[in-house]
Amino acid sequence: MDQSRGLIDAANRTLEELLSRPVFKDSLRSMIKNIDPESTRRLVNTIMWKDQEVFLALLGSIPLVANTLITALDELLAQMDQKFTPELLKGFTESILADIDLKKALSVVSRLQDLIKELSPALNKALENASPDKGKGD
Repeated sequence: MDQSRGLIDAANRTLEELLSRPVFKDSLRSMIKNIDPESTRRLVNTIMWKDQEVFLALLGSIPLVANTLITALDELLAQMDQKFTPELLKGFTESILADIDLKKALSVVSRLQDLIKELSPALNKALENASPDKGKGD
């Protein structure tokens, strides 16, 4: 299959077209204003427990989603590094952090740290296998 014709490519082509339309941008702004974080826990429970087969399929897609997000984040950081001044990023970050629930964010960090500790043998093995030095000088 031609990799340039996958889901992300289709989303990119669609978004390129939609972003040229003011009606779409107005609708997007309206949707963003109506994000309701207080409903998130209910959504997670619905996804997890309404149909476990779908949930497990979503979990199975984690490598593809993770690689997609890693690539997107790498590109985002490269673009930000090239196009935005540190002063602009600092001010923007401060304004964003003012609206983030830092108490919940700290809870997430704590839970993630616990999960990483539990998964550390598997994570260490994966990191060893991904090491650029692996296989050199053997």
